[in-house]
Amino acid sequence: MRLSAGLVIAGFGGLFLAAPWGLDHLLGWLLIALGCASAGIQGRCYLRERGNPYDLNRLWEEAPVREEPDDPGHPGTLTYCHRCGASMPDTYSICTECGNFLGT
Repeated sequence: MRLSAGLVIAGFGGLFLAAPWGLDHLLGWLLIALGCASAGIQGRCYLRERGNPYDLNRLWEEAPVREEPDDPGHPGTLTYCHRCGASMPDTYSICTECGNFLGT
């Protein structure tokens, strides 16, 4: 989004260059330079924020803890819905949350 804003500013500069109403071309060139510079800076910041997906240092980062579905109030076997993550007694054949067929 930020990258496209710089390109839009550069586009307005191009409109000022082609304007027939006598504006100075300096304003158009200034907007083009400002738009291209801001797009370049934002693109570089985006690449820095994204990071390297092949960085091996990320292997030793803490993995997020996944919570398993559980229902301690029901003393029987539970069925887990793989679509929405709800758990319910195995007497149900259709999920009460999303309507997905259970066990398929």
